[in-house]
Amino acid sequence: MVMIAGARAPAAASDVTADHYDLSWIVLVDDTAFRPLPGLAPAGTVVLDQSGSDASRYVAVDGAALPISGAEWTANGYETRSLMGVPAPAG
Repeated sequence: MVMIAGARAPAAASDVTADHYDLSWIVLVDDTAFRPLPGLAPAGTVVLDQSGSDASRYVAVDGAALPISGAEWTANGYETRSLMGVPAPAG
């Protein structure tokens, strides 16, 4: 489990290298500490694959990740928002 922008996100062992996790920042805690954290990014958060293997970007709206096109990226001001990198989906 990783914390990103105050939300919890699952992380598999295969994500560690691909997503460039800095292992010096690992803090071991009991999983009960993560249970009260939201599992969804806050509304308006821009979400992308932190490994860089997928250039797609999404905005979180009502618990859904909606794709952002290249034209929308600057027209709607998404380039000014904090980005939330998430592990790439397994596949």
